Amino acid sequence: MSGSKNLLDAFETLDASVRESATTPTGRLKISAPGSFGTVVLSEVLVAFARRYPLIELDVSFSDRSVNIVDEGFDMAIRIGTLSDSSLVARKLGEVHVRIAASPVYLEQFGTPQHWREMPQHQCIIDTNFRDPWHWPFADGDGDGDGGGGEIVTVPVRGRLRFANTEACLQAAMAGLGIARLPGFIAAPALQRGEIVRLLENFDTPPLGLFAVYPPARHLAHRARLLIDFLVSHFTRFPPA
Repeated sequence: MSGSKNLLDAFETLDASVRESATTPTGRLKISAPGSFGTVVLSEVLVAFARRYPLIELDVSFSDRSVNIVDEGFDMAIRIGTLSDSSLVARKLGEVHVRIAASPVYLEQFGTPQHWREMPQHQCIIDTNFRDPWHWPFADGDGDGDGGGGEIVTVPVRGRLRFANTEACLQAAMAGLGIARLPGFIAAPALQRGEIVRLLENFDTPPLGLFAVYPPARHLAHRARLLIDFLVSHFTRFPPA
């Protein structure tokens, strides 16, 4: 009996997919994404998607609050970093690189760290959006200071400035108030202008996974599949900095 039901479900899903693919995509998508990533990176991609599919409505919320997708009626959310809700389906879109950086003013006053072991001695700017903001991970194969990219070590840091906003962390770093741990897409323009300097380049900072997550369902709406495929295609060609 269960085998017959599974077969019926499969036919229903296939039939729904065929019906949807045979028509112009329509309907509404309610999406949540982290604030800084949404405004700096994702908004441009969503505009391109909206131009390609003019009958799909987008209801988009950019917020660093982790929304409850099911209870709040979201079709999907974009998440960065380790995923905590195992009840959701996740599709990886790409990776976000992380940069350790400080302003020339800070480095002139307090010195430039050459090894991750020196980080506890420095004033750090804490982004509380990270899962463990007080411990910064670095890759060091054997701990001899040559980088290596093997074992991941987590380094305790300290700081008097704590922000739940990535752009505020950047502003504090540019003002010479400490060393910041920043997503590459936030750090890149300031690095190019020389307003901040990248540090500890011999020690890789593990990238953060970029995911689309959505509730488990027997049939994912065609418009949602279209958006996820669009995002995968875009970030494959144009990875976040």
